[in-house]
Amino acid sequence: MSGDLSDEFDIPDVFALPSGSSYLRLSLNSADIDLFTVLLPEGQQLDSLIVRDYQSVLGNISFLGFQIGDQLSAPPSSNFPDPIDYVIFGDWAVNEDILPLMVQTNPALHPPLTSRSLAFWGNETGPSSSFVLEFRASSTSPVPEPSAAALLGLSAMLVTLRRHRTRSR
Repeated sequence: MSGDLSDEFDIPDVFALPSGSSYLRLSLNSADIDLFTVLLPEGQQLDSLIVRDYQSVLGNISFLGFQIGDQLSAPPSSNFPDPIDYVIFGDWAVNEDILPLMVQTNPALHPPLTSRSLAFWGNETGPSSSFVLEFRASSTSPVPEPSAAALLGLSAMLVTLRRHRTRSR
């Protein structure tokens, strides 16, 4: 995914995240905003949001905000009735997970994020920038402990053995 994304408050671009890594390149200038919504399938969570590349003119810094939901609670040009979580970053953030920085002011949020939809707002503080974000998602299904898996396997084996003995008589 890449390019100039929607700047329409009520029509953000929408991306479904599969499990694993997905990449998004944003190219912004000072007069541009990019609005997009990330959808997590049932049973998935957003584990991290890593800046994989950052190119700018004159050492700019960029803004990336988000709220839980299908779209932001208000247009970016207005005052927000609900808090918006955000991070300001630049080339120093390459290969860094910025998700913990985005939620640090909101005690109700902490990675991984399990909400089905997350609305994002990208903005540039200077002439222009381009950056790549890696969204890492994974399953929320708990992986059984090795001892629990062993107990299940042993139980299944005993049931099978018992059935075999009953049929042999």
